[in-house]
Amino acid sequence: MPKQQSRKVGLYEIEWRTVSIRTIQIFLLVITGLTAFVGYWFWFRENVPQVQEVLEDIETAARFIDYDGKVEVKPREEFVWKAASFKLDLHEGDRIRTAPNSTAKIKFEDGTEVTVQTDSLVIINKRSLSSESDTSPLAMWERGEGDINAKKSSSAPSVSTGNIKRFKLAPGSLGSVSADVQTGEHRGSIQSGYGELTDTRGNIIQLRNLEEVKIERGYEPVKLILPSPPPLLSPTKGQEFEFLTEQPLTVELKWRDVSNAARYHIQISESFLFGKLSAENATLAKSSIVIKIPKTLKKQYFWRVRCIDKDRNKSPWSEPFQFVVFTPNIARNTGSGDKTPPLLQITYMHPFLPFVQVEGNTEPDAVLTLNDQIIDVREDGSFTFNYTLQQSGWNDLKFVAEDPAGNKTAITKKVQF
Repeated sequence: MPKQQSRKVGLYEIEWRTVSIRTIQIFLLVITGLTAFVGYWFWFRENVPQVQEVLEDIETAARFIDYDGKVEVKPREEFVWKAASFKLDLHEGDRIRTAPNSTAKIKFEDGTEVTVQTDSLVIINKRSLSSESDTSPLAMWERGEGDINAKKSSSAPSVSTGNIKRFKLAPGSLGSVSADVQTGEHRGSIQSGYGELTDTRGNIIQLRNLEEVKIERGYEPVKLILPSPPPLLSPTKGQEFEFLTEQPLTVELKWRDVSNAARYHIQISESFLFGKLSAENATLAKSSIVIKIPKTLKKQYFWRVRCIDKDRNKSPWSEPFQFVVFTPNIARNTGSGDKTPPLLQITYMHPFLPFVQVEGNTEPDAVLTLNDQIIDVREDGSFTFNYTLQQSGWNDLKFVAEDPAGNKTAITKKVQF
């Protein structure tokens, strides 16, 4: 505490107070603290929008809506690749890679759907914005191929490669992009709608239906006209075939001829994404092929065709058709004595409107359906599926697993749309 003292000098008496060093230090600390608090308060008020912008940068850029095979993600600030999952959010700077026989489909917040084809590596560039003036690419292909579906996009989405600065699609359009690291050949094409491609030299090329730009290393861009995809004829969508004997089932696949086609390329898969192929032929001279399918309890197949002209230009793939093969109940082996229903677990459900994403486990040899739609079961019994909700309000999701002996396990879940 200050102490009052006095001393007489001549006719005057002088009074003063002594202040300790400790008192001065405390006083200075209080003043410094008040100054810092006031400064921080005004800085915080001035910079709230900037803080919000930083938080927005780390928000989800996209999500998986389907995947098939080995698909991995490496987050921007990590060094370890993680297995894809519906639970996993994708952010700016994340990398996605698909192994051979693997594909993935992701969806950005503006409604753009991007399919990462087999053996590809893609970088998520940014969050998509619902502004037509924004031209920053959503993703960049380091290698491989991809499809861009802007049918439901609220903006004009774009992607890029090492040789394509920006490949922008008009809302409502369908397109594809590819980057071949071995040949240095990069392509951008429009299946339907309109697009605009900008190369690294600043050249801008407009694209319409069935037009493609090819950029080879060291060469100027070249615009090409693609042949039309062949319309599929039979089997029709959803057609079913029964195994009536122990012999393989014979099915003929037919499609309509394309006038300028030199040959046809057909793919058959158990997955709509055509990751792992059941069969493939790229040298067909006629518009049909006969295939034999080994006997099975129940299985679905998807098939698609594209044509190649004399200049080796490839058409877009046709719309896939699906057919189902199955063994009737009367022909199954029910004398095995197996009466144990198969395991069935639903480990994850996430509404991602208008879809619901599900993951779970069952027995590897079980036939699994969700509301009569067949779900592909992996060799370890795990499964993932993206189901489209059928109505607003509450939807019943009935899962049924059936083993080869005919034993069934059913689980019903509810989800609101």
